[in-house]
Amino acid sequence: MKKIVLLLFMLSATYCIANEQQLCLVILAKDNSQIVYSLSEEPKITFSPTEMLVKTPLAEMTYPLDNIVKYTYENKDVTSVVNINDQSPISMKDNMLLFNNLQKGGSINVYNPAGALVGHYTVSSDGTYSLPIDNLTQGIYVIDINGLTFKLLKK
Repeated sequence: MKKIVLLLFMLSATYCIANEQQLCLVILAKDNSQIVYSLSEEPKITFSPTEMLVKTPLAEMTYPLDNIVKYTYENKDVTSVVNINDQSPISMKDNMLLFNNLQKGGSINVYNPAGALVGHYTVSSDGTYSLPIDNLTQGIYVIDINGLTFKLLKK
C-alpha cells in the first residue's frame, strides 16, 4: 500500500512539474505590473466604456481602461512567486504592508480566496497607507488598489 501511495505521489509531482507553464490571460498595466489569470480559472472578459471586467468563478475584478496598456494570452509559470520590486506601490516592514505613491483618497480592498471583501481602506492625503496584517489569518489574499491587483500569501 505504501508503494502505491508513493508511486501516485511521484506521478502527480512529475505531472505538476511538467505542467508549470500554462496558457494565461496577462494584463499589462501602465506601471509595468502584470495581472495574470490562468485559463484554468476560466476568466471571462467584458468591457464598459471605462473599465475591463474579468470574472472568474471565485472573483470579479474591474480594471480602469486608462491603467491598462494591453492584454494578451501567454504561456506563464503560474506557480512562480515574484518579489516586489522598488517601483511597486507596496512594500513590507515588520507585520505591515506599506502602500506608497498612490492616488490620495483612492481605495485599497482586500479579498479572501472566495472573493469576499475582508477589508476596505482609504489612501491618506499624502498617498500612503499602512495596513497591519496581524489580523489576517493564514492564506492567500487579493489586494486591489484602484484596479491594480496583487496577491498576498500570509504564512
